[in-house]
Amino acid sequence: MLTGATGAANSYVVSSTLSDSDLGFHDTSNGNPADNSGTKSLQNPADASFHLQWGIHHTIEQ
Repeated sequence: MLTGATGAANSYVVSSTLSDSDLGFHDTSNGNPADNSGTKSLQNPADASFHLQWGIHHTIEQ
C-alpha cells in the first residue's frame, strides 16, 4: 500500500523490471500474430503470473 499526501502536486511512480512474458503476455517473439496496426500483445488469463489491483483511498476528516 502506498500512502502519503493527497493532491495534484503529489504522486507516486511505480515501476517494474517485469517484462510482458513475465506477466503472461505474448507477442510475435513467441508465436502470437501481428495485425496491420503492429504487434498485438495479448494476455491469456490462464498464463498470467501477476495480478495488480490498483485503488485510491482518500479520507477527509473534519
